Amino acid sequence: MVTDRNILIQIALNSKVDIDIRKFAITRVSDQNELKKIALNDKEDIEIRKFALTMVTDRNILIQIALNSKVDVDIRKFAITKVSDQNELKKIALNDKEDIEIRKFALTLIK
Repeated sequence: MVTDRNILIQIALNSKVDIDIRKFAITRVSDQNELKKIALNDKEDIEIRKFALTMVTDRNILIQIALNSKVDVDIRKFAITKVSDQNELKKIALNDKEDIEIRKFALTLIK
């Protein structure tokens, strides 16, 4: 079994590798920053980006992604759905300077 972190990340980001193999490689990555890298850097497959994001549990990383205007809207919204803290959702809704759609989306999740 492959356990080398760098090889796992290379497999996860290689669009020529079968998507199920790529997803399996992602499940073997535990480092939150590496998962963030995969979620932000796969240019060809949003499904892989979202899958990597499902593995991210660090709320600071999720908020960074949610507020990063250079990240596409679908990934930003997906990150926001993983934020459960109402105060953090409020911050996203109030502080996104670039995209009104992101602000509105965060507002829909505030209870």
